[in-house]
Amino acid sequence: TTNVAYARIADAINNAAEGNTIVILRDYDMESNEPGYGYSTSWKRSTDTVPYRDNRIYIAKDGVVFDLNGHRIYNLFNNTFGVNADDVTIKNGTLELGELYEIKANGDPMGANESHYGSYVIFANSGTNLVIDDLTTFGGINIASGGTAIINDLSFSGLKFYAVCSQSTSVVTLNGGTYNKAITGSANNMFWVDDGTEDNIPASSMIINGGTYLKGSGVTFSTGIKPVVYGGTFNFNPAAYVASGYSASETTSGMWIVSENN
Repeated sequence: TTNVAYARIADAINNAAEGNTIVILRDYDMESNEPGYGYSTSWKRSTDTVPYRDNRIYIAKDGVVFDLNGHRIYNLFNNTFGVNADDVTIKNGTLELGELYEIKANGDPMGANESHYGSYVIFANSGTNLVIDDLTTFGGINIASGGTAIINDLSFSGLKFYAVCSQSTSVVTLNGGTYNKAITGSANNMFWVDDGTEDNIPASSMIINGGTYLKGSGVTFSTGIKPVVYGGTFNFNPAAYVASGYSASETTSGMWIVSENN
Protein backbone atom coordinates (compact mmCIF):
# COMPACT_ATOMS: atom_id res chain seq x y z
CA THR A 1 0.00 0.00 0.00
CA THR A 2 1.32 3.44 -0.96
CA ASN A 3 0.47 6.36 1.29
CA VAL A 4 -0.22 9.66 -0.44
CA ALA A 5 0.02 12.99 1.38
CA TYR A 6 -2.33 15.86 0.56
CA ALA A 7 -2.12 19.42 1.82
CA ARG A 8 -5.92 19.85 1.70
CA ILE A 9 -8.54 17.60 3.24
CA ALA A 10 -10.84 18.06 0.25
CA ASP A 11 -8.15 16.63 -2.06
CA ALA A 12 -7.62 13.64 0.22
CA ILE A 13 -11.34 12.90 0.35
CA ASN A 14 -11.98 13.48 -3.34
CA ASN A 15 -9.08 11.21 -4.34
CA ALA A 16 -9.87 8.41 -1.89
CA ALA A 17 -10.81 4.99 -3.24
CA GLU A 18 -13.35 2.68 -1.68
CA GLY A 19 -12.12 1.31 1.64
CA ASN A 20 -9.30 3.84 2.04
CA THR A 21 -8.38 5.35 5.41
CA ILE A 22 -7.75 9.10 5.56
CA VAL A 23 -5.60 10.15 8.52
CA ILE A 24 -5.41 13.81 9.54
CA LEU A 25 -1.89 14.89 10.55
CA ARG A 26 -2.54 18.35 12.03
CA ASP A 27 -5.24 20.68 13.31
CA TYR A 28 -7.04 22.25 10.37
CA ASP A 29 -8.92 25.48 9.73
CA MET A 30 -11.48 25.09 6.94
CA GLU A 31 -11.80 28.82 6.32
CA SER A 32 -8.14 29.30 5.40
CA ASN A 33 -7.58 25.92 3.71
CA GLU A 34 -10.80 25.10 1.85
CA PRO A 35 -12.11 28.22 0.07
CA GLY A 36 -14.99 28.13 -2.36
CA TYR A 37 -17.17 25.25 -1.22
CA GLY A 38 -20.43 26.86 -2.34
CA TYR A 39 -22.55 29.74 -1.16
CA SER A 40 -25.90 30.10 0.52
CA THR A 41 -27.94 33.30 0.29
CA SER A 42 -29.75 32.73 3.58
CA TRP A 43 -26.89 32.65 6.07
CA LYS A 44 -24.00 34.95 6.87
CA ARG A 45 -22.19 36.51 9.78
CA SER A 46 -23.44 39.90 10.84
CA THR A 47 -20.13 41.41 9.69
CA ASP A 48 -20.03 39.69 6.29
CA THR A 49 -20.64 41.49 3.02
CA VAL A 50 -20.90 38.21 1.08
CA PRO A 51 -23.40 35.38 1.59
CA TYR A 52 -22.57 32.74 4.15
CA ARG A 53 -20.46 29.91 2.73
CA ASP A 54 -21.44 26.28 3.13
CA ASN A 55 -18.06 24.53 3.14
CA ARG A 56 -19.44 20.99 3.08
CA ILE A 57 -17.01 18.40 1.68
CA TYR A 58 -18.64 15.13 0.63
CA ILE A 59 -17.33 11.69 1.51
CA ALA A 60 -18.69 9.78 -1.48
CA LYS A 61 -16.72 6.49 -1.55
CA ASP A 62 -17.97 3.40 0.29
CA GLY A 63 -15.97 2.11 3.22
CA VAL A 64 -13.88 5.24 3.81
CA VAL A 65 -12.50 5.66 7.32
CA PHE A 66 -11.93 9.32 8.22
CA ASP A 67 -9.56 9.33 11.19
CA LEU A 68 -8.96 12.74 12.75
CA ASN A 69 -6.05 11.17 14.64
CA GLY A 70 -6.72 13.28 17.71
CA HIS A 71 -6.82 16.56 15.78
CA ARG A 72 -9.35 19.38 15.54
CA ILE A 73 -11.03 20.62 12.36
CA TYR A 74 -12.51 24.08 12.75
CA ASN A 75 -15.09 25.49 10.35
CA LEU A 76 -16.22 29.05 10.87
CA PHE A 77 -19.25 28.32 8.75
CA ASN A 78 -21.48 25.24 8.63
CA ASN A 79 -21.91 21.60 7.56
CA THR A 80 -18.25 20.59 7.53
CA PHE A 81 -18.72 17.12 6.03
CA GLY A 82 -21.41 15.48 3.96
CA VAL A 83 -21.72 11.70 3.63
CA ASN A 84 -23.02 10.14 0.41
CA ALA A 85 -21.69 6.60 0.77
CA ASP A 86 -22.13 3.33 2.66
CA ASP A 87 -20.01 2.01 5.54
CA VAL A 88 -18.24 5.31 6.30
CA THR A 89 -16.54 5.78 9.70
CA ILE A 90 -15.66 9.19 11.19
CA LYS A 91 -13.65 9.02 14.38
CA ASN A 92 -11.03 10.13 16.86
CA GLY A 93 -10.97 13.92 17.04
CA THR A 94 -12.89 17.19 17.20
CA LEU A 95 -15.17 18.90 14.68
CA GLU A 96 -16.05 22.46 15.63
CA LEU A 97 -18.24 25.13 14.06
CA GLY A 98 -17.82 28.84 14.66
CA GLU A 99 -20.45 31.46 15.34
CA LEU A 100 -23.07 31.91 12.64
CA TYR A 101 -25.63 34.64 12.35
CA GLU A 102 -28.88 34.18 10.51
CA ILE A 103 -30.17 37.36 8.93
CA LYS A 104 -33.84 37.72 9.83
CA ALA A 105 -36.47 38.97 7.41
CA ASN A 106 -36.06 42.50 8.77
CA GLY A 107 -32.28 42.36 8.27
CA ASP A 108 -31.35 41.98 11.94
CA PRO A 109 -28.97 39.17 12.98
CA MET A 110 -30.00 36.61 15.54
CA GLY A 111 -28.53 36.88 19.02
CA ALA A 112 -25.23 35.18 19.79
CA ASN A 113 -26.86 32.67 22.16
CA GLU A 114 -29.11 31.52 19.33
CA SER A 115 -26.37 31.14 16.80
CA HIS A 116 -23.23 29.91 18.54
CA TYR A 117 -21.88 26.58 17.31
CA GLY A 118 -23.88 26.66 14.13
CA SER A 119 -25.95 23.70 13.11
CA TYR A 120 -24.37 20.52 11.75
CA VAL A 121 -20.78 19.36 11.52
CA ILE A 122 -21.88 16.20 9.66
CA PHE A 123 -24.81 15.92 7.27
CA ALA A 124 -25.44 12.40 5.92
CA ASN A 125 -27.44 12.79 2.70
CA SER A 126 -27.34 9.20 1.51
CA GLY A 127 -25.77 5.87 2.31
CA THR A 128 -26.10 3.51 5.24
CA ASN A 129 -24.02 2.06 8.08
CA LEU A 130 -22.39 5.36 9.07
CA VAL A 131 -20.33 4.94 12.26
CA ILE A 132 -19.32 7.80 14.57
CA ASP A 133 -16.72 6.85 17.17
CA ASP A 134 -14.71 8.82 19.74
CA LEU A 135 -15.71 12.18 18.30
CA THR A 136 -16.12 15.56 19.98
CA THR A 137 -18.42 17.97 18.17
CA PHE A 138 -19.34 21.60 18.67
CA GLY A 139 -22.33 21.34 16.36
CA GLY A 140 -24.81 18.57 15.60
CA ILE A 141 -25.13 15.56 13.30
CA ASN A 142 -27.99 15.18 10.80
CA ILE A 143 -28.71 11.68 9.52
CA ALA A 144 -31.01 12.30 6.55
CA SER A 145 -29.81 9.38 4.45
CA GLY A 146 -32.69 7.00 4.99
CA GLY A 147 -30.10 4.49 6.20
CA THR A 148 -28.60 3.50 9.52
CA ALA A 149 -26.11 5.34 11.70
CA ILE A 150 -24.40 4.11 14.86
CA ILE A 151 -22.94 6.66 17.26
CA ASN A 152 -20.69 4.87 19.72
CA ASP A 153 -18.98 7.69 21.55
CA LEU A 154 -19.86 11.32 20.89
CA SER A 155 -19.19 14.33 23.08
CA PHE A 156 -21.62 16.97 21.87
CA SER A 157 -21.84 20.63 22.80
CA GLY A 158 -23.95 23.03 20.79
CA LEU A 159 -26.55 25.68 21.14
CA LYS A 160 -28.18 26.38 17.79
CA PHE A 161 -29.78 23.20 16.48
CA TYR A 162 -30.19 19.58 17.54
CA ALA A 163 -27.45 17.27 18.79
CA VAL A 164 -28.62 14.52 16.43
CA CYS A 165 -31.42 14.39 13.86
CA SER A 166 -32.85 11.17 12.48
CA GLN A 167 -34.61 12.15 9.27
CA SER A 168 -36.00 10.72 6.00
CA THR A 169 -36.68 7.19 7.33
CA SER A 170 -33.24 6.92 8.96
CA VAL A 171 -32.47 4.65 11.92
CA VAL A 172 -30.01 6.09 14.44
CA THR A 173 -28.55 4.23 17.42
CA LEU A 174 -26.74 6.06 20.25
CA ASN A 175 -24.53 3.72 22.26
CA GLY A 176 -22.64 6.21 24.38
CA GLY A 177 -21.11 9.63 24.81
CA THR A 178 -22.14 12.90 26.46
CA TYR A 179 -24.80 15.14 24.95
CA ASN A 180 -24.92 18.61 26.45
CA LYS A 181 -27.47 21.08 25.13
CA ALA A 182 -27.28 23.84 27.68
CA ILE A 183 -29.58 26.55 26.39
CA THR A 184 -32.29 27.13 23.84
CA GLY A 185 -31.69 28.49 20.35
CA SER A 186 -33.26 28.12 16.92
CA ALA A 187 -34.22 24.62 18.04
CA ASN A 188 -35.11 24.02 21.67
CA ASN A 189 -34.76 20.24 21.42
CA MET A 190 -31.76 17.99 21.96
CA PHE A 191 -32.97 15.52 19.32
CA TRP A 192 -35.34 15.47 16.39
CA VAL A 193 -36.78 12.22 15.04
CA ASP A 194 -38.73 12.79 11.85
CA ASP A 195 -42.30 11.49 11.97
CA GLY A 196 -42.50 11.49 8.16
CA THR A 197 -45.80 13.35 7.92
CA GLU A 198 -44.44 16.39 6.11
CA ASP A 199 -43.05 14.28 3.24
CA ASN A 200 -45.62 11.47 3.51
CA ILE A 201 -42.92 8.87 4.21
CA PRO A 202 -42.38 6.29 6.98
CA ALA A 203 -41.14 7.64 10.28
CA SER A 204 -37.50 7.65 11.28
CA SER A 205 -36.33 6.20 14.59
CA MET A 206 -33.74 6.62 17.33
CA ILE A 207 -32.54 4.05 19.86
CA ILE A 208 -30.56 5.08 22.95
CA ASN A 209 -28.55 2.30 24.59
CA GLY A 210 -26.26 4.41 26.76
CA GLY A 211 -24.57 7.74 27.28
CA THR A 212 -25.09 10.84 29.41
CA TYR A 213 -27.77 13.40 28.48
CA LEU A 214 -27.71 16.89 29.94
CA LYS A 215 -30.31 19.47 28.96
CA GLY A 216 -30.66 22.99 30.23
CA SER A 217 -33.73 24.88 31.37
CA GLY A 218 -36.22 25.29 28.52
CA VAL A 219 -34.64 22.54 26.43
CA THR A 220 -36.83 19.56 25.56
CA PHE A 221 -35.35 16.13 24.99
CA SER A 222 -36.83 15.43 21.58
CA THR A 223 -39.43 16.43 19.04
CA GLY A 224 -41.24 14.26 16.51
CA ILE A 225 -41.15 10.52 17.19
CA LYS A 226 -39.90 9.71 20.68
CA PRO A 227 -36.47 8.07 20.98
CA VAL A 228 -36.63 4.67 22.66
CA VAL A 229 -34.31 4.52 25.67
CA TYR A 230 -32.74 1.26 26.85
CA GLY A 231 -29.96 2.77 28.94
CA GLY A 232 -28.12 5.93 29.88
CA THR A 233 -27.81 8.62 32.52
CA PHE A 234 -29.99 11.75 32.44
CA ASN A 235 -30.27 15.01 34.38
CA PHE A 236 -34.08 14.72 34.11
CA ASN A 237 -36.60 11.94 34.48
CA PRO A 238 -36.66 10.15 31.07
CA ALA A 239 -39.60 7.87 31.94
CA ALA A 240 -41.63 9.06 28.94
CA TYR A 241 -38.98 7.65 26.59
CA VAL A 242 -38.03 4.42 28.36
CA ALA A 243 -38.57 1.11 26.53
CA SER A 244 -40.97 -1.52 27.77
CA GLY A 245 -39.28 -3.75 30.36
CA TYR A 246 -36.94 -0.96 31.45
CA SER A 247 -37.25 1.76 34.05
CA ALA A 248 -35.58 4.97 35.22
CA SER A 249 -34.39 5.37 38.81
CA GLU A 250 -33.12 8.51 40.51
CA THR A 251 -29.72 8.56 42.18
CA THR A 252 -28.79 10.43 45.34
CA SER A 253 -27.09 13.07 43.15
CA GLY A 254 -30.35 13.80 41.31
CA MET A 255 -29.41 12.02 38.08
CA TRP A 256 -31.57 9.32 36.52
CA ILE A 257 -30.28 5.95 35.30
CA VAL A 258 -32.17 3.69 32.90
CA SER A 259 -31.76 -0.06 33.29
CA GLU A 260 -33.56 -3.30 32.54
CA ASN A 261 -36.14 -4.44 35.08
CA ASN A 262 -35.16 -7.43 37.18
